[in-house]
Amino acid sequence: MLRAWLAASMLLAASANAEHVRWLTLQGDTTDVATDVVQVAPETITVFDNLRTMEIRVSRSAQRAAYDGGQYRSFMATAEVHCGDKSAVWKRHEYFAGPLWTGPSRKFNHLANKQPAMLFRSMNPNPVHRIVQAACSLESVKNG
Repeated sequence: MLRAWLAASMLLAASANAEHVRWLTLQGDTTDVATDVVQVAPETITVFDNLRTMEIRVSRSAQRAAYDGGQYRSFMATAEVHCGDKSAVWKRHEYFAGPLWTGPSRKFNHLANKQPAMLFRSMNPNPVHRIVQAACSLESVKNG
C-alpha cells in the first residue's frame, strides 16, 4: 500500500504547491508529543538513476544527541537512498529544540565523504527498510 501511495503522490507532484508539503506518516501519532513520529514527503522524491533523494521528518519522544554535537527533539532532513545496495544516508538536517518541528532550529549539512547512514536508533519498528524499499520501487518516476 505504501508503494501505491508513493506512486500516486508522485503523479500529483506536478500540480503540488511548492510551499505546501504533504507528509505521509509512517509511524507515530502527530497529536502525541510523547511518541516517536516518522514522516516522508512523497512529492519530494527525486530520481537519479539508482539514487533517490527525499525529505523526511522525525519527532522523537525524548531529547537526543544530534550529529552536530547538540541536542534536538525533532528534525527535518534530506535523505539519499542508494537502490543498488539498498542503503540510505543523511545529506542534511535541520534540528528543532521542540517536538513536532517546533522551537528554535539550526541547520547542519553533512560533508559528502562523511554522510551518516540513515538510522532511527531505538525506534521499534525501525522504518529504514520500508523507506528504502518504497523509494527504490519508483522506477517509473520522472526527474523533478
